[in-house]
Amino acid sequence: MDTGAMVDFILGQLDEAQARELELRLEREPELAEEYAALAEVFAGLVEPSPEASPELRERIISGAGGERRFDGFRRRLRQLFDLGEGAVEELLSRAAEGPGPGWLPYGFPGAHLLPVSCGPALGGAQGALVYLEEGVNLPRHRHGGAEQMLVLEGYAREVVEARRRTVGPGDLLTSEAGSAHEFEILRRAPCLFACTAAGKLEWLPE
Repeated sequence: MDTGAMVDFILGQLDEAQARELELRLEREPELAEEYAALAEVFAGLVEPSPEASPELRERIISGAGGERRFDGFRRRLRQLFDLGEGAVEELLSRAAEGPGPGWLPYGFPGAHLLPVSCGPALGGAQGALVYLEEGVNLPRHRHGGAEQMLVLEGYAREVVEARRRTVGPGDLLTSEAGSAHEFEILRRAPCLFACTAAGKLEWLPE
């Protein structure tokens, strides 16, 4: 499958059968998954999600982009996710681009880092955070005491919920109900970064 087809998948322009075929190949072929992840990250850094898919945008994805402002396309979605103003989100994006450093905390196991985020009142006391997983680090199986939302900012992973697996990448928003459990397998030799909100306590589960 060529690069153009994967870009069409990112832009939602494949029909159901073509999309399913690509999803199956991404699960079976690590090299293809890595190429797709790179394209998806380019898209996430260029624009906010939109139903419009101009030829110019398509070419910009294929030609590549990124750098320090690679998360700019998430501004609106992070404001909604955390119920924060523009200034707070700007600072958060700067911290995200820099990666773990002052203010980040260990997150349960080596290679995982957490940056707490003070959410706005609309979240009713839910906790917010950026979660950074170093290259080669998976997120073990865990259960949330309350509902969780997780927005993928960077990297490519497979979410495992019991026997169900799905591949996620930049721009995907995952919603989990209270009491549900899941884990993440990193599919690419690169870090992963998530923006999360969750209510209740987190419980790490035995493998």
